Amino acid sequence: NLPRLQDVEGRMGWTPAYSSFQDFVTAMRVSEGTDTTRAWLRGMKDLNPKSYTSNTPMIRALAAGEIDMALTNHYYVLRLKHGGAEGEYEGDEEEEEGVQDSAPVETYRFAEGDLGNLALVTGAGVLQTSNQSEEAQQFLQFLLSETAQSYAANRVNEYPVVSGTEVPNYMVPVDSALALSPEFDFQRLQEMDPTLDLLRDAGLL
Repeated sequence: NLPRLQDVEGRMGWTPAYSSFQDFVTAMRVSEGTDTTRAWLRGMKDLNPKSYTSNTPMIRALAAGEIDMALTNHYYVLRLKHGGAEGEYEGDEEEEEGVQDSAPVETYRFAEGDLGNLALVTGAGVLQTSNQSEEAQQFLQFLLSETAQSYAANRVNEYPVVSGTEVPNYMVPVDSALALSPEFDFQRLQEMDPTLDLLRDAGLL
């Protein structure tokens, strides 16, 4: 329903070239079909949204009042208001500029099961051609350790992928967050080429 929000024409931010946005569009295409997704992209484009290279500058623009609404991952808002480490490298422009705990920014959650609540999972693996597979396996085990999972939750504001790790009290509890996310086969997110074609056809890449 976002394309119907005429009140935010020219005041919405999004990141068409960014990986997590493309994951969302892929999930929509897989779940709702190509035609529906194409129509959604065109409808959104008609709202004249402002495009950003990544989420951090978009959230800063939101906090500064340059836009009124943004499509982003939850942890960018939490990082703005509560601080925390970068969970991924986005370039030199992404250096933390300090916590803005009073920033007039809040997270909106869609209805339970809506694709807008899709919980994306960060994966890791070992190359079959690796000559350090034992060390790589040890690293993967470390990523699943309490130390690493607690760091992800408390310093990066992301949800742990193993049970028993507590999240900060300003985050939605794990069970509640997972209940909001729709059922989805994450293997289908590998089907990226048709999504990129849609984005190019819509003039967004």
